[in-house]
Amino acid sequence: MPAEALTEAVREQSHRLRVTLPFAPSDLKARLLSCRIGAWTRLLSGTEPTSPLDGRVELLAPVPVLSHLQQFQETHYAVRAGTPLARLHAAQSGRPGFDLLGRRHQAREPRKARLPRGRNTMLSDDGTVLYAACDGEVVLRNLMLHVFPMHVRDGDLEAADGVLASENGVFVRGSLRPGARIVASGHIYVAGDIHEAIVQSETGNISVSGSILGAVARPTLLQAGNNISITNVLYGTLSAGGGIWLLREARRSTLRAAGDLYLHNSLDASLRDVQIELGGGVVTKQAVAVTQLAVLTERQHFRVSMAVQAAIALHGVQPLRFHPCWILDVSSSGARCRVTEHALIDHLVPNTAVQLKFALPDRRDLVLVIARVARLIAPGVIGVEFVHMTQHDHQHLADLCVRSMLRRAHVGLPRSDDRGR
Repeated sequence: MPAEALTEAVREQSHRLRVTLPFAPSDLKARLLSCRIGAWTRLLSGTEPTSPLDGRVELLAPVPVLSHLQQFQETHYAVRAGTPLARLHAAQSGRPGFDLLGRRHQAREPRKARLPRGRNTMLSDDGTVLYAACDGEVVLRNLMLHVFPMHVRDGDLEAADGVLASENGVFVRGSLRPGARIVASGHIYVAGDIHEAIVQSETGNISVSGSILGAVARPTLLQAGNNISITNVLYGTLSAGGGIWLLREARRSTLRAAGDLYLHNSLDASLRDVQIELGGGVVTKQAVAVTQLAVLTERQHFRVSMAVQAAIALHGVQPLRFHPCWILDVSSSGARCRVTEHALIDHLVPNTAVQLKFALPDRRDLVLVIARVARLIAPGVIGVEFVHMTQHDHQHLADLCVRSMLRRAHVGLPRSDDRGR
């Protein structure tokens, strides 16, 4: 097609579509002459709308996320009144675009953000910064920033400081030195270590980031109305109205909990010469190897007959549910049990991991072991092999077997006059 005819055809088509070309006739002809056969040439294009900037919230403090489903929280952060917590960055609208007919195309509306104002927080005069209204712990819960009132202590707490008492909670950014004492109604968090001190929370949790160190004559005492979370403990006495979280190990201590004991390692690796008294059971982060015994160096065949009421639960099934059973006989390597809960019997097949809690005749506290079902003896009667237990419990169980064996041997000894015949 000649260039003049092509130019006229483009002008007629543009007029029919009511599109205005920004070219003089000579410029349009020159552009059309540069076209290549089989290729598209762009004469005019619309403009896309410029994307807007959505509003956003910038957190100014490291804020742990707390869920209602969480039983316990490992990290904590304390702030002073007036500490900035978050800043609001306002939304900015985008620029509109235009099509070939010059019609306006608006950019989408920017998404607005708002500051997550929760309890005990306040806004700046211009509404762009969120501040803490009191001293306390800051958490993010349900997308809202809250500050829970606490007594915040900078540095260490010494015995000379007297008893640190609070109707709320206490947050110590340092350590507790020998003789120090904290008594609070709410949560207590210690960022450092605790040395031969007393920490008591009436209704809250106790969390210690450092180590707990006591002495033989003066163990460190922790009493919590709810949960306790610790890393290491040596010569400590811990009592929790809920559960106890042990991140590493406990040695030569006593752990009492109305709930479960949560361990990051195995039972025997986490507890060394430790007495435990649990209303629940033991929850281990690592899977239990039920095919290899961990508490024995040689097999013990001597069994002690008894009729002791016990409790059994499926290990690794949350939440732990203990059912009544009876210990018919026990040795230092295993036991024979009668299970009365019919719904549980079907699950007790060989190699199933279980937890057992029972009291020995000469002890008031319970022995807790992780075991595996070794064999099915009779309907409702199983034989279990012990897999993991504390050294403290294993020693008492071995002593019981030795004493029973010696008593039995003493009864069977011949009298001196019989030996002379």
